Amino acid sequence: MRTHYAALVLVGLLTGCASEPAPAAAPERTSSVVPRPLTTGERAELEEAEAELTRRCMEREGFQLYLTKPPAGPPALPYGNDDVRFARRSGLGLATVDSVKLRAADPNIRYVESLPADRQAAYGRALNGDPKQAMSAQLPDGSTDNMSRVGCTASAQAELYGDGERWFQVSAIVNYLPAEYLPKIDADRRFRTALANWTACMRRAGHPVSSPAQLRTGFPAFRAAPSAKEVAAAIDEATCSKATQLTATGKRIEREHQARVYRAHRDAVLEYQTLSVAALDRARTY
Repeated sequence: MRTHYAALVLVGLLTGCASEPAPAAAPERTSSVVPRPLTTGERAELEEAEAELTRRCMEREGFQLYLTKPPAGPPALPYGNDDVRFARRSGLGLATVDSVKLRAADPNIRYVESLPADRQAAYGRALNGDPKQAMSAQLPDGSTDNMSRVGCTASAQAELYGDGERWFQVSAIVNYLPAEYLPKIDADRRFRTALANWTACMRRAGHPVSSPAQLRTGFPAFRAAPSAKEVAAAIDEATCSKATQLTATGKRIEREHQARVYRAHRDAVLEYQTLSVAALDRARTY
């Protein structure tokens, strides 16, 4: 069994009893909402609205919650990069910020650490609720995902999505689905062939690596700007990826496997999209 706390910060804080959140206003009907995937920008709007609702709730509980916006992370390149222009400009697309230092500078962490021990525990209860008052989601692999139905995180989701428990259940399922389709990509014969061709190309270019991920392990985890050595390796990667179609093949196969898995869990995906679209209008009023 897995336990899930959908907290914005400090997930590891102690949890305990918390009062029931104030009931949210009755949500508008969603029967007329047309389900669709949200754009990246729209999903960010929902995340910002949930953060603001959580902040207000924590303020009512007598605590501060700072809404910070960390810098954008590095691009996701699970199948490497095949754009030479990107390689010349951004190298291998590695992080530009030290996440350890960024976390140390987080005002929420500094705030909680400034509190006495009993108030730190109270902060955790206010934010994350009581694990004994849990709602559960059955995941496709048979495991269970749990989250407290009380606390400011639960209260914010209930207000934003209308039905907090149903949102938790369908979002837990949808967020799990990559675990079903991503392993299928590595096992796909077409991808293995493209990867073998890419590996041979990279070895000829002087890079004895077996994957784009391994190529990146040879460089710092973060840096302000790519070095000349990194840019050169990135150009070789992009050239080989273009020649062998590794990146394009990986993306195409991912879409195929994702579509199959989403069709198998169509009801949960459609409900997730319906609740998300309905929540978008609410988000724009906060």
